[in-house]
Amino acid sequence: GVAQPNPLPARLYDNGDYENTPTIKLGTAYDSRSGTWADNGTEVSSSTVGSIITYSATCQSFGAYRSDAGSNDVQVSIDGGAYADSSFYQNGTAIAGGRAAHTIAVKVKSGTVKVTQFWAV
Repeated sequence: GVAQPNPLPARLYDNGDYENTPTIKLGTAYDSRSGTWADNGTEVSSSTVGSIITYSATCQSFGAYRSDAGSNDVQVSIDGGAYADSSFYQNGTAIAGGRAAHTIAVKVKSGTVKVTQFWAV
Protein backbone atom coordinates (compact mmCIF):
# COMPACT_ATOMS: atom_id res chain seq x y z
CA GLY A 1 0.00 0.00 0.00
CA VAL A 2 2.42 2.84 -0.68
CA ALA A 3 1.15 5.46 -3.13
CA GLN A 4 3.18 6.07 -6.29
CA PRO A 5 5.08 9.37 -6.41
CA ASN A 6 3.61 12.06 -8.57
CA PRO A 7 5.17 12.68 -11.02
CA LEU A 8 6.86 9.32 -11.52
CA PRO A 9 10.66 9.29 -11.13
CA ALA A 10 12.89 9.72 -14.19
CA ARG A 11 13.91 6.70 -16.22
CA LEU A 12 16.86 4.70 -14.92
CA TYR A 13 18.63 4.50 -18.28
CA ASP A 14 19.76 7.13 -20.76
CA ASN A 15 17.82 5.43 -23.53
CA GLY A 16 14.20 4.94 -22.49
CA ASP A 17 13.63 2.37 -25.24
CA TYR A 18 15.40 -0.24 -23.13
CA GLU A 19 12.90 0.08 -20.30
CA ASN A 20 10.33 -1.93 -22.19
CA THR A 21 9.39 -5.47 -21.28
CA PRO A 22 11.44 -7.86 -23.41
CA THR A 23 9.71 -10.01 -25.99
CA ILE A 24 10.59 -13.63 -25.25
CA LYS A 25 9.41 -16.24 -27.73
CA LEU A 26 10.02 -19.96 -27.71
CA GLY A 27 12.10 -21.13 -30.65
CA THR A 28 9.00 -22.75 -32.14
CA ALA A 29 7.09 -19.42 -32.05
CA TYR A 30 8.65 -18.28 -35.34
CA ASP A 31 6.77 -16.32 -38.00
CA SER A 32 8.00 -18.32 -40.99
CA ARG A 33 10.77 -20.68 -42.02
CA SER A 34 12.22 -22.26 -45.15
CA GLY A 35 14.68 -25.07 -45.68
CA THR A 36 14.96 -27.93 -43.20
CA TRP A 37 14.15 -27.33 -39.52
CA ALA A 38 13.43 -29.80 -36.72
CA ASP A 39 11.16 -29.03 -33.78
CA ASN A 40 12.22 -30.44 -30.42
CA GLY A 41 9.50 -29.40 -28.00
CA THR A 42 10.00 -25.64 -27.71
CA GLU A 43 13.32 -25.51 -29.61
CA VAL A 44 14.06 -25.50 -33.36
CA SER A 45 17.27 -26.54 -35.04
CA SER A 46 18.75 -26.87 -38.52
CA SER A 47 22.03 -28.09 -39.99
CA THR A 48 21.02 -27.28 -43.56
CA VAL A 49 23.06 -24.35 -44.92
CA GLY A 50 20.75 -21.64 -46.27
CA SER A 51 17.73 -22.57 -44.10
CA ILE A 52 15.98 -19.42 -42.84
CA ILE A 53 13.72 -18.77 -39.85
CA THR A 54 12.07 -15.42 -39.05
CA TYR A 55 10.86 -13.77 -35.87
CA SER A 56 9.17 -10.39 -35.47
CA ALA A 57 9.03 -8.01 -32.53
CA THR A 58 8.93 -4.36 -31.61
CA CYS A 59 12.51 -3.79 -30.53
CA GLN A 60 15.89 -2.22 -31.16
CA SER A 61 18.00 -5.20 -30.16
CA PHE A 62 17.61 -8.97 -30.39
CA GLY A 63 19.32 -12.23 -29.59
CA ALA A 64 18.68 -15.88 -28.86
CA TYR A 65 19.25 -18.40 -26.14
CA ARG A 66 20.30 -21.90 -27.10
CA SER A 67 20.61 -24.91 -24.85
CA ASP A 68 24.26 -25.56 -25.70
CA ALA A 69 27.20 -23.19 -26.05
CA GLY A 70 27.56 -23.55 -29.83
CA SER A 71 29.44 -21.28 -32.16
CA ASN A 72 28.17 -18.20 -33.93
CA ASP A 73 27.13 -19.88 -37.19
CA VAL A 74 24.36 -17.61 -38.50
CA GLN A 75 23.76 -14.62 -40.71
CA VAL A 76 20.91 -12.21 -39.99
CA SER A 77 18.78 -9.93 -42.15
CA ILE A 78 16.81 -7.06 -40.60
CA ASP A 79 13.58 -6.07 -42.37
CA GLY A 80 14.59 -7.67 -45.66
CA GLY A 81 18.08 -6.12 -45.79
CA ALA A 82 21.28 -7.90 -46.76
CA TYR A 83 22.43 -10.85 -44.65
CA ALA A 84 25.42 -10.25 -42.40
CA ASP A 85 27.26 -12.22 -39.71
CA SER A 86 25.69 -11.62 -36.32
CA SER A 87 26.36 -12.17 -32.62
CA PHE A 88 23.01 -13.95 -32.40
CA TYR A 89 23.92 -16.09 -29.38
CA GLN A 90 26.01 -13.55 -27.48
CA ASN A 91 24.74 -10.45 -25.70
CA GLY A 92 22.45 -9.59 -28.57
CA THR A 93 22.68 -7.35 -31.57
CA ALA A 94 21.55 -3.73 -31.74
CA ILE A 95 19.38 -2.55 -34.63
CA ALA A 96 20.23 0.87 -36.05
CA GLY A 97 17.59 3.52 -35.46
CA GLY A 98 14.92 3.74 -32.83
CA ARG A 99 12.61 1.15 -31.41
CA ALA A 100 10.21 -0.10 -34.09
CA ALA A 101 8.52 -3.21 -35.43
CA HIS A 102 11.17 -5.41 -37.05
CA THR A 103 11.38 -8.76 -38.81
CA ILE A 104 14.59 -10.64 -38.07
CA ALA A 105 15.52 -13.44 -40.49
CA VAL A 106 18.18 -15.92 -39.33
CA LYS A 107 20.03 -17.99 -41.95
CA VAL A 108 22.12 -21.09 -41.27
CA LYS A 109 25.71 -20.33 -42.29
CA SER A 110 27.37 -23.52 -41.03
CA GLY A 111 27.11 -26.11 -38.30
CA THR A 112 23.88 -26.59 -36.39
CA VAL A 113 21.72 -23.60 -35.52
CA LYS A 114 19.46 -24.00 -32.50
CA VAL A 115 16.99 -21.50 -31.12
CA THR A 116 15.57 -22.29 -27.71
CA GLN A 117 14.28 -18.75 -27.09
CA PHE A 118 14.23 -15.59 -29.19
CA TRP A 119 14.64 -12.37 -27.15
CA ALA A 120 14.03 -8.79 -28.26
CA VAL A 121 14.12 -5.51 -26.33
